[in-house]
Amino acid sequence: MHSRYDVSIRSALLTVLAFALAAGPAQAAWLPDAYVGGFGLSTTTATHANPTAIADGAGGVIVVWQDQRNGVDYDIYAQRINARGDALWTANGVAVCSATNAQILPVVTSDGAGGAIIAWQDFRNGSHYDVFAQRVNANGTTAWTASGINVCNAAGIQEALAIISDDAGGAILTWQDLRSGGTNDIYALRVGPTGTSLWTANGRAVSVAGGSQLAPRLASDGANGAIISWHDLRGANYDIYAQRVPASGIPQWTADGVSVCNAAGNQTSSMIVSDYVGGAVITWDDARSGTSDIYAQRVGPNGTTLWVANGSAVCTATNAQVTPSIATDGSGGAIIAWTDWRAVATNSQDIYAQRVNAAGFTAWTSNGVPLHTTTTGAQIAPVCVSSDGLGGAIISWADSRSMLNYDAYAQRVGPNGTRYWNDEALVTGAVLDQYVIALVSDGAQGAYAVSIDNRNGVFKTYAQKLNASSSLGDCTPRIVSVRDVPNDQGSFVNLRFDRSRLDLQIDDNFQVDYTIWRQVPNAAALAALKGGARLLAAGERAERGGADRGLLRKTVEMNGVTYYWEQWDWVDGRGIPSYGAVLETTSDSLPSSNPRTLYMVEAQSYEDGDYWYYQSAPDSGYSVDNLPPGAPGSFAAQYAAGTTQLHWAPVVAPDFAGYRLYRGGTLTFTPGPGNLVQAVSDTGYTDAAGGPYVYKLTAVDLHGNESPIATVAPTGIVDAPPAGPAVFFLGAPVPNPARANLGVTLRFGLARPGEARVRVFDAQGRLVRTLESGPHAAGEHVARWDGRNDHHVPLAAGLYFVRLEAESRVATTRVTLLW
Repeated sequence: MHSRYDVSIRSALLTVLAFALAAGPAQAAWLPDAYVGGFGLSTTTATHANPTAIADGAGGVIVVWQDQRNGVDYDIYAQRINARGDALWTANGVAVCSATNAQILPVVTSDGAGGAIIAWQDFRNGSHYDVFAQRVNANGTTAWTASGINVCNAAGIQEALAIISDDAGGAILTWQDLRSGGTNDIYALRVGPTGTSLWTANGRAVSVAGGSQLAPRLASDGANGAIISWHDLRGANYDIYAQRVPASGIPQWTADGVSVCNAAGNQTSSMIVSDYVGGAVITWDDARSGTSDIYAQRVGPNGTTLWVANGSAVCTATNAQVTPSIATDGSGGAIIAWTDWRAVATNSQDIYAQRVNAAGFTAWTSNGVPLHTTTTGAQIAPVCVSSDGLGGAIISWADSRSMLNYDAYAQRVGPNGTRYWNDEALVTGAVLDQYVIALVSDGAQGAYAVSIDNRNGVFKTYAQKLNASSSLGDCTPRIVSVRDVPNDQGSFVNLRFDRSRLDLQIDDNFQVDYTIWRQVPNAAALAALKGGARLLAAGERAERGGADRGLLRKTVEMNGVTYYWEQWDWVDGRGIPSYGAVLETTSDSLPSSNPRTLYMVEAQSYEDGDYWYYQSAPDSGYSVDNLPPGAPGSFAAQYAAGTTQLHWAPVVAPDFAGYRLYRGGTLTFTPGPGNLVQAVSDTGYTDAAGGPYVYKLTAVDLHGNESPIATVAPTGIVDAPPAGPAVFFLGAPVPNPARANLGVTLRFGLARPGEARVRVFDAQGRLVRTLESGPHAAGEHVARWDGRNDHHVPLAAGLYFVRLEAESRVATTRVTLLW
């Protein structure tokens, strides 16, 4: 891991950074060195506080923070960073709000279009905090009233904000509210894409029960509404309550909320995540035993608790367990991490984690698995995010093992509780203190870690890219396209990929080369292994420069399924921006389907005898037989007494499949399904349909390519069928809702030929599947989705968005996935 970087390696990386900066646009924010790397969100000397972040839906991240650059009072700023580490908005961040007095504690959610909706506590009235919000679109422009719209300015303080997307371009906000003057209550409001309030002005009352209701959290209900949980003091101790507020804003469950847990002692520090089937999973620390433990409960769409009364025990180890963090496991359950005092005898706090499945049972070692291997110092304040949709998570925490200050570490945990990384990843180990405040999935089994960082003696906001392999920074090559080789008989695709950022050809002691891996069907891989092919041992890497096509294989475990990859090609790094390779596919496209072959590019960085490996996200393509057979020759017909005898010469082609015979009344008729007489394999046919008629004949190959038309017609007439107009459109999914085992069909059209992409995004705006990408002809096309992600792993039931991008235009439709 990165803690093993020594001075010479860091020096070499800094040399690479200097070279990259001199060579062109800055792409070095993700410098893979935990001691000096990371993206500083602002170069001003002002203090930052309370950063937060979301995915931008395109593989990057949007970061929001409070910033003191304009004086004593804090303002709100934001920045968007792409996967390469480039700042996409105004240098040092977009001013979201710089109104008078203080704006603090921002929260953020996606607007579903590459931008963000941001809310904060605002003291501009000079007497108490109110709630304001602003939308920043994908290019960094604020879209609503300058300095933000007023969400709530009721009497008393409004604070402890939380926010989620409403999956319709707007957002749902909740907060604790002191408008009653005596105790805090819970309110919520839905804001539309234009900033219009969609519910009661100043918010809809979620709970106004006796005593205080505090610290609301919320998760999507999958139907443009939210499930809200909070700490509730209507009894003798703090309990956990929840309420569902649908798209209409009218609470659906018991007035003032349903009891999630009212066990003895206090229940606090709750966190919530959607179960993606209309309900939610809630976790909290729980003092029912006299010391703090971790419990969780799942609440269904109708407000019924689905697990053991008062919650399933996640950890009841000795001493205290506090401050849980939660991420969905993608299957109706959750992964929960917490700070653990069970080793109090060594005065050490540790980080543990546990998975609770959809039925409420713990799936890993009793009382959780430890996420670190050191026993020195304290590990506190875990932050948890789903890593890849495969049932695992990445968890980060603040760590004082150096005994000097807090650094940020992270670990990736698989769905079975296995730690993917032998050592924890050191996310940032710069001087003084760093605390990760937010983790955001990068959509490629890694995450963006957003931290508050004191390396320069003043707290600033930093971000770092943490790869699936635990490496830092964007050192991975990136597959740009996998496209069919045109005008061939199929079997080949052209793979293009951008270089690793380290591929700069500095000298012989610092080199980057690339291995291209091809996924092969399990049956073929097992047969090859039986035939003597060598399987790489666990942790073993392919020999540099030794691509042994068809013989060298490795396995990748994902969600319990074994994927076999064969080392298929090798590309020498030459310091150029991008590379290409023509590769064979495992099968060709057929009229009924486009079987895709999956590829992955692995960069091998060689430095003074050591190798570093960076794997691209896999991408797939299919090969197409683009060459039709020749037209049938010697096509002749003889008509007598209502019967026509047709004959033609045989077509010779290696992939020949048969003939299609069409019948029409004029020479200008267009062959199609409505006038198809017969698909035949012989070189003759007798048609007793009367007549006489005009006949058109084509030859078809195995991949559906249809030859030019041969016509039997009176002499002197030319066959020239007119072409119909083509339009840009994205049709409604069929069926919708869709059953994943049956798939969904999506029709789309282009007004002119060109590049087109059809991609699927989840309700959080994260890219989960690319269905089409590449050049397309004008006219209508069909894409099919089987409910799986780009790794061919089934996705959770829920709401998804399909987006067509072509001709500098975008069309979007929604599909509900069921199981």
